[in-house]
Amino acid sequence: MKKYFTSFVVLCSLAVIFPTLVSATITKSDLQNVTFGNNRGSAEEAGGGHVTYNLGEGWNLVPLKFLREASGRYHSYSQKGQACEQDIFQNVWYYSPVRKSYYQIPVMADWGAPRTRGNNVLLEEFRRKYYHIYGGSGWVYTSKNCSIEGDSGTQLISENYSDDQQGIGYNYKELVMKAGWNFVPVDLHMVIHEKSIVELFSACSPEKFYKYNKVSNEWLDLTDAAKADSGSTLFVGDIFDTMLVKTRRDCNFADYRTSPISAPPALPN
Repeated sequence: MKKYFTSFVVLCSLAVIFPTLVSATITKSDLQNVTFGNNRGSAEEAGGGHVTYNLGEGWNLVPLKFLREASGRYHSYSQKGQACEQDIFQNVWYYSPVRKSYYQIPVMADWGAPRTRGNNVLLEEFRRKYYHIYGGSGWVYTSKNCSIEGDSGTQLISENYSDDQQGIGYNYKELVMKAGWNFVPVDLHMVIHEKSIVELFSACSPEKFYKYNKVSNEWLDLTDAAKADSGSTLFVGDIFDTMLVKTRRDCNFADYRTSPISAPPALPN
């Protein structure tokens, strides 16, 4: 009886951090008309369609790449439909495990063009191919409930990326997640490879997993739950939800196709 009760507690805990965490095979239809868990928004087509992301009053964790895309819509014909005020993009903070501190991005345009705008802090991290600056999340503050929009789907990391004008770029196998604290949003690639949270971070020697609860304004410790239920995989409704993960070593986090947990079949006797 105690064993079954423990399993129930684990599943309930994981439901808090990722409400759609399941063990199932992803189909093409699952990636269309996606609704994110906890009323966080939706995507017409996860691979490259229109995305609406809902922000609640106060501080919100949002992928930096998506914030840059959403901020750019204010300077184009497609700004219609965004409910958030433009000034939210001037109060964005991200955490760097390299500097072990937060950094306030002056304006989101700096993230998109660090060399042109003379932001050497961002430029240095981009050039060193750190995962947290290309694929991580940042804090954004809004004084009211509102939404932001983009049109590039939910994949945060490409197989190859380069911007010659800014002097930055990467192949996904080169991206390094530095040891320490990292804000990691779930993206399309993580979901498609159907691995558990523990499997995704196995090469990084994870120590702790947290999720921020906006209702209670506190961190939820999901370390034990995530490790105990290592068989459950992320699903499309978890996309753009952010984990705070503490790791012990540098790793190539973006290469989901391989996993040190897996091993080839043993030789016959």
